[in-house]
Amino acid sequence: MRRLCRALRARSLTRSIQLAERLDNAESLPAVSHSRCVYLAYIDESGSTGDVAKGGSKSYTLGCVLVRAAEWAGTLDGLIGYRRHVKAQYGLPTRAEIKANHLLQNGGPFRPLALSERARHSVYRGMLRLCPKVRLQAFAIVIRKEWLTTGDPHDFAWTFSCKDSND
Repeated sequence: MRRLCRALRARSLTRSIQLAERLDNAESLPAVSHSRCVYLAYIDESGSTGDVAKGGSKSYTLGCVLVRAAEWAGTLDGLIGYRRHVKAQYGLPTRAEIKANHLLQNGGPFRPLALSERARHSVYRGMLRLCPKVRLQAFAIVIRKEWLTTGDPHDFAWTFSCKDSND
C-alpha cells in the first residue's frame, strides 16, 4: 500500500513538473483538456482492523464522498441549505453530526429531539436524495474480515479504494 501511494504521488509530481515546464516554454496557455478533472474526497472509516476473536468488529469499512473541485462551492451551498432545512423542520443543530446509525436507532443528537421513526427516515432519505442534486458521488468498501484469508483489512480496503475504475 505504501509503495502504491508513493508511486501515485511520484507520478503526480512528475506530471506536475512536466506541465510546469511546458507552461514555462509556451508562449500561450495550452488548450484545456476536459477528459480529466480534479476531485475532492472525504474518506471515513468504520469498524476495526483487529481480530474478531479478540473483540474486533466483524467488518472494516471505508466510505468515500467525491465532489468535483470545480463544483465544490455549489455543493457546499446545497449541503448547508439541506442542514438548515433539517434544523428548521426537526430542530437538529446544523453542526450536529448525522450518522445513519443514530437515525436508525434514535441515538446521538436525535435522542433528545424525540423524533418519530418516520421523521428520522425522512432525514435519512433526504440525505440520500441530496447527493445527486448537489453532484456528490459516494461509495463504500466493506471488508468482511471472515472472508479475508490473508492481509490486513485496512491495507486491502485502501488498495482497493485507490484502484482506477477503468482497470
